[in-house]
Amino acid sequence: MPFSSGIAKMDEHISGGFLEGKSVVIMSSPGIDARAFAYHIINANPAVQSAYLVENTFPDQIRKDYRRYIFPEAAFNKMVFIDAFSTGLGLPSSERYAAKDATNLKSVIEASEGVVKSEKIGILIIDSLSGMEAKYADEKIYEKIGEIKRQGITVVCLYTVWDERARERVAEKFDYVIEAKCVEERLLSRNYFKVVKAPGRFTSNAVPFRIGFDGIAVYIPKIIITGPFHSGKSTFIHKISTKAVSVNRMGTTIALDHGYVEHSGFSVDLFGTPGQERFEFMLDILNKDAFGVVLVVDSTKPEMFERAKEMLTHVARYGLPYVIAANKQDLKSALPPQKVKELLGLDADVIGTVATTGEGCMDALKLLIDRIVEGNAKKSGVYG
Repeated sequence: MPFSSGIAKMDEHISGGFLEGKSVVIMSSPGIDARAFAYHIINANPAVQSAYLVENTFPDQIRKDYRRYIFPEAAFNKMVFIDAFSTGLGLPSSERYAAKDATNLKSVIEASEGVVKSEKIGILIIDSLSGMEAKYADEKIYEKIGEIKRQGITVVCLYTVWDERARERVAEKFDYVIEAKCVEERLLSRNYFKVVKAPGRFTSNAVPFRIGFDGIAVYIPKIIITGPFHSGKSTFIHKISTKAVSVNRMGTTIALDHGYVEHSGFSVDLFGTPGQERFEFMLDILNKDAFGVVLVVDSTKPEMFERAKEMLTHVARYGLPYVIAANKQDLKSALPPQKVKELLGLDADVIGTVATTGEGCMDALKLLIDRIVEGNAKKSGVYG
């Protein structure tokens, strides 16, 4: 039975989770808190006894750090620590398992062996492997990781990449390699994680993420919701958003709508555009730095479809992925999604929605996020 990473999109990319008795390395850029990945793994597998070897701070600091998040504490509270830090400062450790001399790799290994022999460990977190390399400069670290995983224990190592030349050398020693990088795009810094190595089949697409009080979530900082006048864009945004605001006059959007969505491990900022032609310049402004677009059309008004296609030309110039929400499916005169797709003549996903109730709206958003993350690899279709 695979161990979940605690991050749904990562589990999808590694065929359901990490296999037992394998080694995993989370290779992070400086500034990215790789511990959040470890916390997700611990929290997602409460039935599995885990151990946490820490060599760069006190175990109590890890306990405090974990409680900054809103994870349940059951799995974390039963976890055992291996203190490979305190005695290195000449201080006694209050942990049951601790290296007698944290400056000596042999002593750290002995403490680790004590946990493996005494506890039924399923997962071992090593925080951090890069720190242990710098401190001990000894290949026995990797030999010991190999010995532990051969006992059926999944070993998860956190590694901060200070020197890019180390990346390939370290990666070749592990079964799973997850990269967490900070990438600059058009003067903006964004975090991405990516599976670059795994046993069997895996998906290697960069997934944008952010770390918040709820841990790691797939984060799309800008999705545009656009469409012709009175197609239901504002209602779409307000119905699915955790919080939303509109700038309107006499019931019509005259500037923009903004919504923030938190749902099932992802978060998204939505920006809605006015539908009137006189506000068309807003499309070019809002499309900058956007990740994708939901085009909302009124399924009862095919005469507006040509206008919808015109609005998509503004999207196409930026090469943004998009899906089409065939809205107002609850009305008798609504065309079914398949007919909407045919009349639009576009090779795109079309999803039936009812913005007033929210039906289909979250499905449209989830599908667009899949298109963004998977790089438009899937074929278009009709839904609902």
